[in-house]
Amino acid sequence: GKPFQYVSIRTEISARKKLEEKMVAQNRFQHAVMNSVGEGVYALDQHGICTYVNHEAIRLLGWPETELIGQSIHPKIHSHTAEGAFLPAKECPIMLTVKTGDTFRSDNELFERQDGSTFPASVVSIPLRNENSIIGSVAAFQNISLRKQAEKDVLNAKKIAEDANMAKSDFLANMSHEIRTPMNAIIGLSYLALESDLTQKQRSYIEKVHRSAESLLGIINEILDFSKIESGKMKLESIDFRLETVLDNLINLIALKAEEKGIELLLSIESNVPQALTGDPLRLGQVLVNLANNAIKFTEKGDVIIRIHRLKQHDNNVELGFSIADSGIGMSKQQQAKLFQSFSQGDSSTTRHYGGTGLGL
Repeated sequence: GKPFQYVSIRTEISARKKLEEKMVAQNRFQHAVMNSVGEGVYALDQHGICTYVNHEAIRLLGWPETELIGQSIHPKIHSHTAEGAFLPAKECPIMLTVKTGDTFRSDNELFERQDGSTFPASVVSIPLRNENSIIGSVAAFQNISLRKQAEKDVLNAKKIAEDANMAKSDFLANMSHEIRTPMNAIIGLSYLALESDLTQKQRSYIEKVHRSAESLLGIINEILDFSKIESGKMKLESIDFRLETVLDNLINLIALKAEEKGIELLLSIESNVPQALTGDPLRLGQVLVNLANNAIKFTEKGDVIIRIHRLKQHDNNVELGFSIADSGIGMSKQQQAKLFQSFSQGDSSTTRHYGGTGLGL
């Protein structure tokens, strides 16, 4: 019963020790990386028990590590939705990552701190796999209070800008209406004065007043239409009209100016263009008058050609093309780029020489 001999078996384990040291160093490195990122990170096992939490998560949540590791983390930090409704663990999308195997992303979560306060969180939850089985999940989250506040500020600023724009448009519309009343009186009375006996000098004065008043009324009407478009109150009519009536009115309005400048005014209408139409003759006339007036304004000699042709027709619907060509100064590519920009002038020199409210109208 007394030992008289012993046998010793010794195994050299340098390789195993090096592997263990390498694994410890790798774990230390991974923990250092996780603790240095700017997001809170925690890991759960397949039962929803917390197995890891980094320093940023501890800072954001206010819970000590000992109160999180080894416990169900859901009731502590994520028990309510962003709307404040109670969120059971079995319905929590972060917890369900382990069961579904799907990655969950959201910018609309509500996380709770130890002191009971809350903050909006952006979360990404990814399942952890071991070959074909899911062994847990990792969730990374951020406090996005500043981003949410910035989004709210942007929406508020947008609303303020829209309200201010609406107020401006309403002001323009009201002012245009108020100014048009005395302007119509000036135009009407100057017209009546021109029908009476006047000296040559008096007639010259009244004619200038009459033309200037009509020009100013045209600008006021343009501003009124502009304000209507901006405020969304511009409505197109759909009434029966004849195209020749619109063209007769157009010619009556622009012929005198063309004649005064010695410009030849030509009208070209293809034979297949129908005369009886349904649409908005007032707006069509406005567009044609504006384009023709511009063509005459910026043309010193030569001609202005108004062309109308049929583009396509299907049953009772017809699409017509209107074009106005002139031999005037034309527009450069840079000036064309400013088209439809409100009150922008093609060239500051043309403002003084030609006048007008700009390319945008």
